[in-house]
Amino acid sequence: MENIYSGNEAVLSHVNYKYGPRVGKYGVDVASFDRVGVNALREAMHRKGCVIIDEIGKMELCSEAFRKAVAAVMDSDYPVLGTIPIYRHPFLSGLRERNDVTVIEVTASNRGRLPLRLVEMLGFANQASR
Repeated sequence: MENIYSGNEAVLSHVNYKYGPRVGKYGVDVASFDRVGVNALREAMHRKGCVIIDEIGKMELCSEAFRKAVAAVMDSDYPVLGTIPIYRHPFLSGLRERNDVTVIEVTASNRGRLPLRLVEMLGFANQASR
């Protein structure tokens, strides 16, 4: 993973990582994720614009700090674009059920049109034409 602003990098998971939670054959380095990934999310809340979270998946959900940072971003005034898997998880279900969340399933037939639709939904249509 990489913080695109600071350039900080860390390995989120690896088959040879023996400590921490496991997702499939991968060990998840939650401490490294918190240091780089969670800090990147917290820093994003101090910048003007949309907060993009790619992705809120099984490995990321191993971090309680990440779940709290996502909740804080979702409760903020920032527009948020996030990707979540289709499987059920209490935290993901809570996100899906929020009144301020629109879930769009990405399919082969709609994925080509999604960039423009998302720009319009997030209110950036005028900026995109500049």
